[in-house]
Amino acid sequence: MRTLAERIAKGEAAIARAKAEGRDVADWEKRLAELKREAAEPMPRAWVIAEVTDPATGEVRAVHICSEPLETHLWVLRDPEFIPPDDDPVFFEDEFEFLKTKSIEHLCEVLKVKCAFPRSRVVQ
Repeated sequence: MRTLAERIAKGEAAIARAKAEGRDVADWEKRLAELKREAAEPMPRAWVIAEVTDPATGEVRAVHICSEPLETHLWVLRDPEFIPPDDDPVFFEDEFEFLKTKSIEHLCEVLKVKCAFPRSRVVQ
């Protein structure tokens, strides 16, 4: 799945090629304008509720956040051995490489699974 910036760049290139060929690109330009408006909208937000650090090293073990797009509190674990003190869903740091390209709808589905199966992991 392409990022929004990649889709915009691809659209601009396709429009330039089509214009050079003398083709009508009015519909393409409308869609590209929609994508650019979407890109200009602010990104969904999340707030840090708490950070848990290792007292010996000072390294962050976990972060408790409030996610606006997912409408929930959740934990992001850097240390997979850390057990959160509540029942909020858990995401592991290494899952974000896979999850970063997913839509909010897809992430909500992942969240449902994580609520049903605590400490489950996303795998490709």
